[in-house]
Amino acid sequence: MIRLFVTIDIPEETKDEISQIQIGLPSAKWTSRDQMHLTLRFIGEVDGREFKEIASLLSEIEFTKFTIQLKGLGTFETKGVIRTFWVGVKKNEELFSLQRKIERKLVQFGLPIEERKFFPHITLARLNTNQQNIQQKHNIYPSNNSVGIGMLIEEHNLYCSNVIEVNQFHLYSSKLTPKQSIYRKEYSFLLC
Repeated sequence: MIRLFVTIDIPEETKDEISQIQIGLPSAKWTSRDQMHLTLRFIGEVDGREFKEIASLLSEIEFTKFTIQLKGLGTFETKGVIRTFWVGVKKNEELFSLQRKIERKLVQFGLPIEERKFFPHITLARLNTNQQNIQQKHNIYPSNNSVGIGMLIEEHNLYCSNVIEVNQFHLYSSKLTPKQSIYRKEYSFLLC
């Protein structure tokens, strides 16, 4: 079985910029540079035949090159606990159009419709909730790092990347290991 997802890569200079934001949260598991990407669709596990069929369907997508900009910081929470710290993407209709085309192809293949609304972002950190609970219990850091994240967001709230040219998207595989996921670029699909 192969675990797959569809992404847009970001340039090294943009990774340099957003790496400067990755400081100061004791319970953060920071995203490494080689794992920074903009996920368009998580697919999950498929077998070898399905993998080839998905790649073939994605290769049929015709779309024009466009540009994006990263902008703003935020968090995802579950039951009031901050789990993910991210940098967002400036509103961009072309990005949403490309994502919808990818979604249609994957549904055509037989995947269920993605129920979560597409929210383009790049994950900067995942927060270790067990560590947060220990810290809260002993009053080391209040309110599951919301103060630290709030300070980071306030400090970098005007962040806006340079324009990023999107001239291709990619199909990646992901292998889970105890330390981190290992990503491998399987296919690239050029935009015209």
